[in-house]
Amino acid sequence: MKTYFITGGTGLIGSHLIQHLLDSGQQIVALKHTTNPITIKNQAIRWIEGSILDVPLLQEIIEPNFYVVHAAAVISLSAPNLWKINVEGTANMVNICLQKEVKKFCHLSSIAAIGKNFDKKILDETNEWENAVYYNNYAISKHLAEQEVWRGIAEGLNAVIVNPSVVLGTGNLEQSSNQLFKKILEENKFYIDASINLVDVRDVCQIIELLMESNISQERFILNAHELVFKDFFDKLATKLNKKSPNIRISPLLLKILKSFAKFYTVFFPKSPLSELAWLSNDFASYHSTKIQKALDFKFRTLEDTLDHCADFYKKVV
Repeated sequence: MKTYFITGGTGLIGSHLIQHLLDSGQQIVALKHTTNPITIKNQAIRWIEGSILDVPLLQEIIEPNFYVVHAAAVISLSAPNLWKINVEGTANMVNICLQKEVKKFCHLSSIAAIGKNFDKKILDETNEWENAVYYNNYAISKHLAEQEVWRGIAEGLNAVIVNPSVVLGTGNLEQSSNQLFKKILEENKFYIDASINLVDVRDVCQIIELLMESNISQERFILNAHELVFKDFFDKLATKLNKKSPNIRISPLLLKILKSFAKFYTVFFPKSPLSELAWLSNDFASYHSTKIQKALDFKFRTLEDTLDHCADFYKKVV
């Protein structure tokens, strides 16, 4: 039995990871924001209210025997605390985990931190980050957070980084990528003329545990199972949920304008997942997960399996 310390314990990935590790017989210490409700009630979980910006609290909580998964982050284009949480908060975690010499550290990043390359349509972990104007604030913050982890690795931190694509899972419809399901359930009419890369939250959790149990260190891994155009994805999802699929196309040119004026866009579409997820579209780029599949001999779930699992859940709770 190991003791895992999870930041962002009430988030989409954090909450699923906690349940996954509980099912594996692990002990959990989980950090949650004061305003977030406890998502899993179990005596094996020690819930702590606080922030990754509270250095004294982190120094008090984190122990040398901990396996640490840093999943706390702000997923937004323009939230006022974006930089402090994603960058400064990660630096705090890295510094204290170095100080305490924890067993292992896993940083939950994003494919947004992989960067883009207009000369390459297939991207992997070797893609170089280029300082270009088309990166949004979220992507830059996740890139800078990764740099803090690499600094920690250079200073002796036993760590790995995972870069999931858009994560599909069950839970609160207002939470991050779950809004995609809400969009279909509300029969929103708009879709983006771009591609989306997807991965099942259950696969993400399993991979994190396998990496933490392994001798693999000082590596980053893209976690992406499927890439398809938004229209095809929404059509499949609408069929599963017995809803009408979006039929009004947002062109690449309009999408580019909307990305450039994200705050303006949010004003006109405050309840649409497009306001926060449009920038997750990848202009028809594919992110390959060959590295993690070879490292762990891992096979991702099929898209059919993922959509069936999620649709069965959301049809019952709506």
